[in-house]
Amino acid sequence: MNIDRSISSTQLVWAIGLVVGLAIALILGAAIGNQDFQRVAFIVGMSTGVGVMLALGKNYWMLIPFALGAYKLPAVPLGGRSLEFPELAIAACFLMFFLRLATRKEKLRFWQAANVPVLLFMAWVGMVFVLNPVGLAMIGSSTGGGRFYVKLVLAFAAYLILVSRTYTKRDIRWVLGFIMFGAIFSLVYGIVEVALIGPQIDVATGMIEEEFYTWHQELSVPGYTLAFLIFARYSPREVFGVQKLWLPIAYALCILMVLMSGKRLAMVAVFMPPLISAVVHKQYIYVLVASLLAAASLTLLAVGQGQWFNLPLVAQRTLSWLPGDWDSELEGMRGGTDAWRAELRYWAAQNIQKAPIIGEGFAVDLNETVAAIAMNERGGDLNMQVAAYALGRAWHNTWLGYAADFGIPLSVMQAIIYGMVLVLSFRCFKHYGNKSLFGVFALYLLIFTIRDVVASHTSGHSALDAWARWWMYGILVSIYLGMLKQRTQAPADATQAITHHSKVAEFEIVARVAASR
Repeated sequence: MNIDRSISSTQLVWAIGLVVGLAIALILGAAIGNQDFQRVAFIVGMSTGVGVMLALGKNYWMLIPFALGAYKLPAVPLGGRSLEFPELAIAACFLMFFLRLATRKEKLRFWQAANVPVLLFMAWVGMVFVLNPVGLAMIGSSTGGGRFYVKLVLAFAAYLILVSRTYTKRDIRWVLGFIMFGAIFSLVYGIVEVALIGPQIDVATGMIEEEFYTWHQELSVPGYTLAFLIFARYSPREVFGVQKLWLPIAYALCILMVLMSGKRLAMVAVFMPPLISAVVHKQYIYVLVASLLAAASLTLLAVGQGQWFNLPLVAQRTLSWLPGDWDSELEGMRGGTDAWRAELRYWAAQNIQKAPIIGEGFAVDLNETVAAIAMNERGGDLNMQVAAYALGRAWHNTWLGYAADFGIPLSVMQAIIYGMVLVLSFRCFKHYGNKSLFGVFALYLLIFTIRDVVASHTSGHSALDAWARWWMYGILVSIYLGMLKQRTQAPADATQAITHHSKVAEFEIVARVAASR
């Protein structure tokens, strides 16, 4: 009697899974017995992560926008260091991407013209790192050193993963949902954190954040994010019309949330979407409508403060760049002045003068550290904040900051990246329109990037900007490449259709002649 001893692939997978499961159970049991709860957490986390990746399958990439939206989740302890949830998620996604490349289930879009600005950016950063290496032992830090290089590499990995995919409308719906989820999650997490733990500690300075500027700042993110999405999906005529009353109500809520956030530039950002949307939709009358709305709202708040009503201190901070009767506590912010930002710019300018072409990257210079200690010894909260932010490379100025860290050429490259995103997002929107989710995403990113450019003189970080935005740039470039492919295929399809109809007509004529004979 012959016995079939062959083993199917399914049985082999189950057998391997059983062996791995038993091994994990033994290791987990030993860790629990030794009360090594850090190892227990690591094993449980890794097992959960593998399970999630297998469950997502080809949609594993969705973990990137989800994780970056939920970036406020606590860091994961690993070997005496800490790794953020998005860092682990992107690393896991890149491993999955590599495996799918090896099995030819995906293709890598690397040598594309639209990728050139990002590739040049990373090549320049890599050169500066080689010239000024910094040990990756700094990975446990959240304020500088090798940790920022890791974030740039992971941002580049996320870009490559997402630019190499082809997206469906369903995919973009998920992406837009993750964007809104991230904004709301940051708000909810900030409120819960203050309610359960108390006032936040500034990571860079170790100081308790100002009482009127704790969780309130999180109100700005969902405020302007929802405003961007509203005007990406609907034209100004639809928003300010009477057919859908929930749209102007939702937009007014966005303005209120930003007002109560304490974020000055966010107030400017929340009034930008109707202006930009009116221009791209060629509804120019609404440029005037949006301008009058912004002017009337800000004038009423600025003139009425102290005369007809008293705004909360956090709302006054949002408007402190306007002339008005503001609380004496905000005296140093009148007219948009900011002493510590001015001091940061001075420090950045000193670094640029020292190395204008090739900076020192994220390496911490000894002389700079000594100068920071000297500033702190002179006393004053301003000196302490400036020194901590400068050493952490949080220059709060895109152009000076990038040049201070990596030289003036990197500031030029960042300007090129901004220009590329603005051009590609505008072209994609003009092709798809706001009735397509591809067009909605493109217009959202157009508004978002214009906001970044407007805010570039007060914000910006040469590592964290890429970390928070390059994943969106990857999706945009993929949509743009798909649009170009559609355009090249359309004439060919039209030519084939004409040729087909010509042959049919020719056959019909021959048939008629033959029948007449």
